[in-house]
Amino acid sequence: MPGGMLTNLEGQLKQQSAAHRLDEVLAEIPHVREDLGFIPLVTPTSQIVGTRAVLNVLTGERYKTIAKETAGILKGEYGRTPAPVNAALQARVLDGADPVTCRPADLLKPELAQLEADVKRRAGEGHHACRKRHRRRAHRGAVPAARPEVPRKPPQPGGL
Repeated sequence: MPGGMLTNLEGQLKQQSAAHRLDEVLAEIPHVREDLGFIPLVTPTSQIVGTRAVLNVLTGERYKTIAKETAGILKGEYGRTPAPVNAALQARVLDGADPVTCRPADLLKPELAQLEADVKRRAGEGHHACRKRHRRRAHRGAVPAARPEVPRKPPQPGGL
């Protein structure tokens, strides 16, 4: 178990005045991992597994409620698990829908072109607004127009 996961579990239990139940939570983790297809204990899934184990112990019932993140694993939103997930839990979460069987990122809508267009539009609006504001101030005399000064050449020694 990753050290950060253990620290997080201890913190969650202390917040619930249940630090004395750490051993129960540690014993629950293998059951949760099995139900979730032995998903690797790396961020964020280690935190999902740990939180699920805490909830199972504190409520006294496994999967009394199912958090969005746990449901995401059961739906396949975190990718394929190393082993099959608990079929009854998955059916409960899917509620007749199909699980994600492709690479989850392939389901995302392309956003880059729209974001680039938004940035260009906003940058153009800002540029024009700055120029207008500067012109108004310059006309009122608040901001003098910048005039570049051309440095004069220093006199040459011994010459004109």
